[in-house]
Amino acid sequence: MKFSNRLLLFLAGVVFVLLGLFLFTNPVANLVAYSWWISFGLLVSSIAAILGYFSAPKELRSPVYLFQGFVSLLLALYLVAYGFVTLPVVIPTIVGIWLIVAIIAFF
Repeated sequence: MKFSNRLLLFLAGVVFVLLGLFLFTNPVANLVAYSWWISFGLLVSSIAAILGYFSAPKELRSPVYLFQGFVSLLLALYLVAYGFVTLPVVIPTIVGIWLIVAIIAFF
């Protein structure tokens, strides 16, 4: 795995850890703030997944991982593009779809 891919995975982990800490310290905060954190974390992790696919040796590449990376990227771009109005309404559906695709990709 290349250094840039490890760095992106590390940054995605940091974003999700900060999100977890933020959720525990401010339980009454606005859902929009959570949605933005999740959107940007998903964006970074999807870019890392796509780069990880291309940096892996050819015998270890699976099209399922590439598909999962692109689905995650599309969902992240959708969440980032539609701002404050739709994020609180759409975030449960988008995260649910993303989790279903991720689980299917791993099995």
